[in-house]
Amino acid sequence: MIQTVKCIKTVSKILLIAPFNKNFTAIATKNKNIKIISKKSCETIQNIYSELFGEHTSAINFHPTLDLVAIANDNHLYIINTTNHDIVQSIKTEEGKITILSFLEKSPYLITGTKNGRIMQYRYDGKIHISRLSSFQSNRDNRVTAITHNQEYLAASNNHGDISIIKFNSHTRKFRLKASTSTISAMAFLEENRLLFGSVDGTLSILQIEQNRVIKQIKSLHKDIRHIVPFKDLPYALIVSRSNSLILLHTKQYKIITSNFLHFETEITHLLLSENNQLLITFKDNSVYKVFLPTQADLLITLHQKQLFKVFQLLESNPMLLETQEAKKAASLYENLYSRALLEYIATNNIKALEPIKPYEQITLKEYDYKSLLLAYKNFPRLQQFYKDKKYALAYALCEKFPSLKFTPQYKKMEEEYRKCFTQAQKQMLLKQEERAKEILAPFATLPNKRIVIQLLLRQNRTFLSFLKAISKKDYASIEMLIETNPNFKEIPSYLNLQEEARQSIEHIKESINNAKIKEAEEEIQKIQYIPLIKEEIHQLYRLTQDAKKLLHYYEKNNFIQCYETLDANSELESMELAKLLEKHWKKSMDLCEIAALEGNIEAIKEHLGELLYIHSRKNKIGDLFRLALQSKIRTRTGRKQYKKAETIIYFYIDLFGLDSEIKKLMQAFENNAKNTLAITLKQQRNKKRDSWSYTDLLKLKVS
Repeated sequence: MIQTVKCIKTVSKILLIAPFNKNFTAIATKNKNIKIISKKSCETIQNIYSELFGEHTSAINFHPTLDLVAIANDNHLYIINTTNHDIVQSIKTEEGKITILSFLEKSPYLITGTKNGRIMQYRYDGKIHISRLSSFQSNRDNRVTAITHNQEYLAASNNHGDISIIKFNSHTRKFRLKASTSTISAMAFLEENRLLFGSVDGTLSILQIEQNRVIKQIKSLHKDIRHIVPFKDLPYALIVSRSNSLILLHTKQYKIITSNFLHFETEITHLLLSENNQLLITFKDNSVYKVFLPTQADLLITLHQKQLFKVFQLLESNPMLLETQEAKKAASLYENLYSRALLEYIATNNIKALEPIKPYEQITLKEYDYKSLLLAYKNFPRLQQFYKDKKYALAYALCEKFPSLKFTPQYKKMEEEYRKCFTQAQKQMLLKQEERAKEILAPFATLPNKRIVIQLLLRQNRTFLSFLKAISKKDYASIEMLIETNPNFKEIPSYLNLQEEARQSIEHIKESINNAKIKEAEEEIQKIQYIPLIKEEIHQLYRLTQDAKKLLHYYEKNNFIQCYETLDANSELESMELAKLLEKHWKKSMDLCEIAALEGNIEAIKEHLGELLYIHSRKNKIGDLFRLALQSKIRTRTGRKQYKKAETIIYFYIDLFGLDSEIKKLMQAFENNAKNTLAITLKQQRNKKRDSWSYTDLLKLKVS
């Protein structure tokens, strides 16, 4: 049911395959060729050859929505328009050999990672780098190995197992951690701000950003994890390793569904996921194939066509669909078909009744169902006799051994009789007729799956009845107290059902908080605060409601400084609609400020931000804007040979930010052009913290 179509085969090794210019895919090869192919037809639309792309190229990447390609040759960065082959930008960096490039979709940014561990941010519509986002330790080889991002965060890894994460637009959350003992070779963001990453030793790990820690590690059977491709609307990811097979990972259950989701004759090198679950896969022999996976829409159409067997073929070929509503509908239809086949076979003694089930032997999940029906039919007379003689223990044991017997009327009647007996026994216990209760439940007392509940009723009658009463009233305080003295109560179905209800309540509480319905959330918390298994989670949600109330209060008072301070102090507030609105405003302000900074216009930055200049938690990002503005001023003054003004700004910059690597480069350019040596004092040579500017009079001074 999975369709595979050959696209192309390149002459030389494929270095990269990436989405390009909305409707195309770009393929970079070792023989200096870039192929642009159609997503739909796989046909080659354009071949691009450039002298800049060759043996000295250390990194290459393509813009997903524009006709731009970025090429890095050691520390030279080129951005080329693929339509007319013009060099849009040529930038010489001083941050070391570039090892990786990443365009940020829907933004004018290009992120670079270097051999010495620096992650830099550039605007591809200008030559000036915007910011050094992060740096790994530079006293050793610290090659940046992977970069990924979502709408809020950017993450980078290195060859020593370190990960650096930064909240991109505000720089309010920025941390590094040792996440692996080996090189981290691939990363991808999942929903709920989780980061999935893989190492060369084959370990897959999931990091929760809000907790700043790795919450799960999964050992795969493969080595050298190369690519991680999560699905947008499904809790799954495909993993490419040094293997001929793709790994399918469930990202919420934290388990590998199969290490052999798709298997090929040749080793897989790259994987690209496009719309409608289409895969573009490259191989070691330089071939490129398109793979069409069955989709939820395919299931729906097939169900409407009443082709149940084909539905299960689709589900077998793509197990990611097993959690869909269509799959559940198919399971229900199959159960009805299965039950009817067995009952008809029993009634008619004609094996032809099982013919509708026979084809399903080809489906792995159903391959034993037909034989199970034959065994059920063979043992049905015994079940009849056991049921007639009320030998329920033997009847249940038989049904456990031959599960298809559970579809028979006899089994269903036994279950119905058990429920009636249990209710009657409860009434007898309330009347203090313990012997009578035992007598009623005697036929079921030895059944493994019913013994615990029966013993609880008979041996701990008063306590057990109190527990059942507490469950019916949802008296969580009493439930917790009774469980402490009677741990077996946790096995009771009604308690398990209550736990599931509590889980649903938690989701409702989160939804209420996100929609600013704080009173509603607090009332829900009060109802379930004593449930043992979720007590800590409830406490966290309560603290979240208090922070949410603060945020709403500050917003009503137009105190936007405290709004952002509150947001930055608790990242869990990011899901609130108000938080999204505030961050959208912040991003818009940052875009305006960045343009002003590139023009060297410090006063415009102050005007755009207004009171937001004084947000303490965002001073690093604000400081980066002032750095950029002053750097732009120094470049402009030096370029115009206004050396005295440039010199004044250089000293001013050093007083604010110290002697960082950026100003050192500008000082060297100034001295070369002005033929003048700058006089730097010992005090100015001392290192300063990134936020040292915030303790100066910069915000009060008018800088021209």
